Amino acid sequence: MSLTQLTRSVESRSATLRTAKACGPAWLQWAFLAWGCALALALPLAGGIEGRLETTANVSGSEHGAVRGLLRTRFATALDEPFILVASGLPAADSAQAVSLSEELRTLLSGSPFVREALSYGNTGDPLFLGESGRGAIVLVRPVRDGGTDEDVLRKLRTITDRTAAGWHERWPGLTLEWTGAAALNADMRHVSALQAQRAEAQVIPLVLLLLVVFFRSLVAALLPVLMGLLCIPITLAIAAVASRYTALSVVLVNVVTMLGLGLSIDYALLVVTRFREQLGQGQTPAVSARVARATAGRAIVLSAAGVAAGLVALFVVPINEIRSIAFAGLAVLAVAVLLAVTLLPVLLAAIGRHIDALTIRSARTRAVGSSTGTVLGGVTRLIFRRPAACLLAGLLPIGLLAYQGARLHIGIPQGEWLPASSASVGAVHHLADLGRPDLAQLIDVIVRLPPGVRADGAAGLDFVERIAAPLRRDARVGAVRTLSESAPVGSASTPTRRTERGDSVQVDTGARADLTRLFASTDRSLALIAVIPAAGTDPAQLTQLVRDLRARPVTVMVGGLPALNVDYEDAVRQHSAMVVAIVIAASFAMLVLGFGSLVIALKAVLLNVLSVAAAFGALVLVFQDGNAVAGLALSQPTASVFPNIPILAFCIVYGLSMDYEVFLFDRVVEAHRSGESDVKAMSIGLQLTAWVIASAALIMIIVFGAFCLGDFLFIRMLGFTLAVAILIDATVVRLLLGPAAFALAGRWNWWHGVPVKRSG
Repeated sequence: MSLTQLTRSVESRSATLRTAKACGPAWLQWAFLAWGCALALALPLAGGIEGRLETTANVSGSEHGAVRGLLRTRFATALDEPFILVASGLPAADSAQAVSLSEELRTLLSGSPFVREALSYGNTGDPLFLGESGRGAIVLVRPVRDGGTDEDVLRKLRTITDRTAAGWHERWPGLTLEWTGAAALNADMRHVSALQAQRAEAQVIPLVLLLLVVFFRSLVAALLPVLMGLLCIPITLAIAAVASRYTALSVVLVNVVTMLGLGLSIDYALLVVTRFREQLGQGQTPAVSARVARATAGRAIVLSAAGVAAGLVALFVVPINEIRSIAFAGLAVLAVAVLLAVTLLPVLLAAIGRHIDALTIRSARTRAVGSSTGTVLGGVTRLIFRRPAACLLAGLLPIGLLAYQGARLHIGIPQGEWLPASSASVGAVHHLADLGRPDLAQLIDVIVRLPPGVRADGAAGLDFVERIAAPLRRDARVGAVRTLSESAPVGSASTPTRRTERGDSVQVDTGARADLTRLFASTDRSLALIAVIPAAGTDPAQLTQLVRDLRARPVTVMVGGLPALNVDYEDAVRQHSAMVVAIVIAASFAMLVLGFGSLVIALKAVLLNVLSVAAAFGALVLVFQDGNAVAGLALSQPTASVFPNIPILAFCIVYGLSMDYEVFLFDRVVEAHRSGESDVKAMSIGLQLTAWVIASAALIMIIVFGAFCLGDFLFIRMLGFTLAVAILIDATVVRLLLGPAAFALAGRWNWWHGVPVKRSG
C-alpha cells in the first residue's frame, strides 16, 4: 500500500467517526463564543498578576520555617527578616556626621505608621550600624506586618526615603538611601521577573512567526499557531491569578507560563495545521480535513501531553512552593494548549478552509505525500536499517560523552553575582560592603533553647548563650555576632557614651535605647537569639556549610535566615528527587505502552529521553558550572554550582517535551505498521511525514527557551539553556538517528506486547 493510499484510508475511517456537525456553523459559533468569553475574563485577571504572587521560597516542615514562626510569635525582634536601609555617599568620612545622619533617619522612620521599630547606632550603641570610618549609616526596620504585604510597606517606605534624599541634597550632595533585605530583594525580583517575561515574549514572537512562514510558506497558516500561543498565556495567567487567592503561588511561574505557553501551544498547533493541509492536499473538504486533523493530530497531542503532565504532576512530591507553583503553572499551560489545539483551532481551520494558503510566500504547495523511495529521508532510513549498530554507536558516542560530564553536576547556590545587577536592592548590598560592614541581608538567626529553669536574661542564660556564640566570633565566615550579653538591657547603668572606630566619643540616646532583652530573648525568656552576620563577600557554599556546622553542634539550636532556607531547599530537593524520577519514568512508560501497544518502543523511548536529559546536564556543567561560555552568556565568572531546583525541573519538563517528538514520530510509524507496511517502510513514512514538523517544532522551542538565556535571572537563564540544549539534542541526534537505529536493531521485538509475536512482511 502506498503512503497516499494509507493516508486516505486513515482519513476515511476517521471521518466516519465524526458527525457532519462537528465543525459546522453551530460548533464554530459556540467555540468562538466560549474562547472569546475566556479571553475577556482572562485579560483583567492576568494584568498585574505579579503583585498577587509570592517571591519568597518556602519549604514545608523546614527548620527555617520553624525559626521564622518562633521569631514572629514568641519574639518581638527587629532581626526577623528586617528591612535594611543603607545610607551611603557622604561627602567625607566623619563619624559624628554619620551618627547624626543615622539618628535623623531613625527618627524619620520611627514616626512612620508603617514602622514598628527602627534600630540604629543611636538606640543600640552598636558600631555595626555605622559605616567604617563614618562613611555612612545603616538602619534596621521592623515593619508593621498587620494586613498588608512586606512589598506594600516597602513601596511606601521607599517613597518616604526617596523624597527625603531629594530634600537633603544640598546638605549631603552625594547621599543615597537604598533598601535591601529579603523583602526588598524579593520585590525587585518580582518587578524584573515581569519585565523579563514581557521582553522575552516580544523577542520570540517575531522570530517564531518568521520560522512558521518559512515552514508553511503561507502567512495565514503561520499566524494560526502564533495566535494559539498568544491566547494561551493570558488565559493561563488568569487561572493562576484565581488559584493564588486560595493557595500561595510563586512569582517564578510567570516566566514558566511564558516559556511553556508559547512553546507548547505553537508546537501543538503546528501539528494540527500540518495535518489539516495534508488532507486538503488530498482533495478533502475543509470540514472533513479539520475533523481528520483533530482526530489524528489530536490523538498524538493528547498522548504527548499526558507525558508532559506526568513529569509536572511528579513535581508536587517536592514540598517547596516554587517547584509546586511551576508544576501547577505547567499543568495549566498544558491544559489550555491542548484545549486550544483540539477545539478552537479545528473550527478556525474549517472556517478558513482553502484560504489557509492565502498570502503565500513563493508557492504554497503542500509536500507531496507518496512513496519515500528515492527521497533523502528514505535513503537515510535504508542506511540506518543496513547498519543499525554503527549508526547507534555514532550517535551514542558524542551524546554519551556529553552525558558523562553531567556526572560532575554540583548542586548548590552559585557563586558570584546571580541577582539582577540593575535592582536597587542589589546595589544596596554592594554599598553595604563598600561601607565595610558584613552582609546583613544574609543574617542567620540561631535560636537557643535554654535548659529548664534558666532564663535568657539571667546570668546562667547569658553564660550558656555565650559558650555557643564565642566560637562563631572566631570563624572567618562570620563578620559579626550579636547576643543579649553584648549590651545591657534598658534601665541598666550602662555607659551613655560609645566610641566609634575613629575614637570619637558619641552620645547614646539612653531615653531611646532599644530594649535589647526583647530583641534577643523570647517573651517567656526560655529562648535566646544569636544573630550571626556573615562576613562581606562570603561564598554561598561557605554560608551553606556554616549553617550545616551550626546544626551539627551538640547543643540544641535551631537555625533560620536566608542561608538556612537555602540549605533546607537543597535538602528537600535531594530527598525527593529519586521519587520524582521514578514516578515520571513509570508513568510515561505506562502511557506509551497503552498508546503504542509495544513494550519495546516504550522502553526505548524512556531510555532515550533519559539520555537527552543527561546530555543537557553535561552541557549545563560545561557552560555554566565550568564557565566555558562566560563571555557569551555575560557571566562574571563560572558559577561552580547549579541551583538545586534546576536538575529536577529540567528533568521533568524535558522528559515530557521529549515525549512530544517520540509520539509525533512513532504515531505515524505505528499507524503505517498496522496498515501492513514493513518496518523499513513504516519508519520511512514516519520520518517523511514528521521530520520537518519535529525540526520546526524543536526550533520553535529552542528559540523560546533561548530567549530566556539572555535575561537577568541566573536561575531562569540556567533553566532556559538546559531546556534549549535538551530539545536540540533530542530532536536531532536522538529522535532522528538513535531512535530509528534502535528500532531497526529491535526488529520484530518492536511489536512485543509481553509475549513473542511473529510478524510477516
